Amino acid sequence: MQKKIKKIENQFIYYYFYDSNQLSLITVYEKKRFLKKYYGSYEFLYQDSTLVSQTSRVEDLGITESVKYFYDHLKRLIKKEYYNNQGQLRYTLDFFYQDTDSPLPYSLKVLRMGEFQFFETEKSSVIQRNLESFGKDFDGSFLLLESIEEEKNHD
Repeated sequence: MQKKIKKIENQFIYYYFYDSNQLSLITVYEKKRFLKKYYGSYEFLYQDSTLVSQTSRVEDLGITESVKYFYDHLKRLIKKEYYNNQGQLRYTLDFFYQDTDSPLPYSLKVLRMGEFQFFETEKSSVIQRNLESFGKDFDGSFLLLESIEEEKNHD
């Protein structure tokens, strides 16, 4: 594993680690006045070069959230499942494609706790926002909720 990128945002420093050109770990440090304090990490798990899960850990708290990824036979992302620190399903994102030639989904449906309709859209900008960090950066339900809130404020 090699360190690839250091990114600083607000009071946090992020170190991105790659293995075989795939993001495998992001470590997070909190900037203090003269030093940095370990805050937590995001761990990425692959199966046959396909991202299958991400786990968020915070120092002294343990796992705070995990995300599982599911694909169709063409290896297109069709579902994301967000779980809380106790392993309970919080949000499910279902991506729908028009046909087998479509590289990008045309529709997104979000359920809470696996059964309650929470949000649905065919707006490509919202769908794209929920795909843009996929495999490149950490993913979390807070990003999902931000994108939904922004969309609702634009209506």
